[in-house]
Amino acid sequence: MGSSAKGGMRFAFGGDVEGPRLVVGGRVVVGDEGIAPWHRQSEYGAILMNSNPLYKHEPPLDLLPETVREASVRWLIGNAFYVIAFRVGAGLPDVDLDLPIKGGRGGTHRTRYYGRLEGVTPDAALKAILERTEVPTA
Repeated sequence: MGSSAKGGMRFAFGGDVEGPRLVVGGRVVVGDEGIAPWHRQSEYGAILMNSNPLYKHEPPLDLLPETVREASVRWLIGNAFYVIAFRVGAGLPDVDLDLPIKGGRGGTHRTRYYGRLEGVTPDAALKAILERTEVPTA
């Protein structure tokens, strides 16, 4: 596997996703063998994956940390190699999860997540929804 770091950028070929720990605030590019998903069931994909089992690999997107920003995945060289590129941020994305959402459901992203009704009958859930949406009379 080749790897280099220069001027706030890290390039690695061979699936090295360790870059985020090395380049906070910089750009990371990693790549490796891995046939594009749209070729996996085709004769073309079957031939390549038979010839070299490494073509069966998929981009390890699940290994990227939460601090990743501006991520992209591309397939190159006959769609047989993937390249993941991203910037490394500090912490989670800056999103206001408590911003009120307009509309019938209302609430915020946070209250919609934590305010789910569990263990109630459909009738009880409907009653709660209707009560929430009733307009108080003066």
